[in-house]
Amino acid sequence: MDTEFIVQMLQLKHGGQDASLRVPGTLDALAALEQGGYLTADDAAYFSKSYRFQRSIEARIRLMDATGRLELPENDRELAKLAYLLGYSRADALVAETENTFTENRARFNQIFDVAERG
Repeated sequence: MDTEFIVQMLQLKHGGQDASLRVPGTLDALAALEQGGYLTADDAAYFSKSYRFQRSIEARIRLMDATGRLELPENDRELAKLAYLLGYSRADALVAETENTFTENRARFNQIFDVAERG
């Protein structure tokens, strides 16, 4: 789950009553959400790190592929190139961190929005 989506959902949920949340930029919005008490310091720090990680992947993919796709490459060679550009010694380490980030984002989203897990 993308960090920008989570931040925008929180802005939509609370921004009607709290004008301080109506700020552009994901990192500024995260700071406002924390300052307003809508996110814990731990969640705000985690989502800031997650956002930077996701944007760094996106930027490297754009360097590799002018068509603008934003998914991890399916081709092993291209995935290895992306991993190298991001400082990983192995592509599987990048894939694992990406999967862990999106899984943790989903878990925190579910907790923040009190979403019951579907089985």
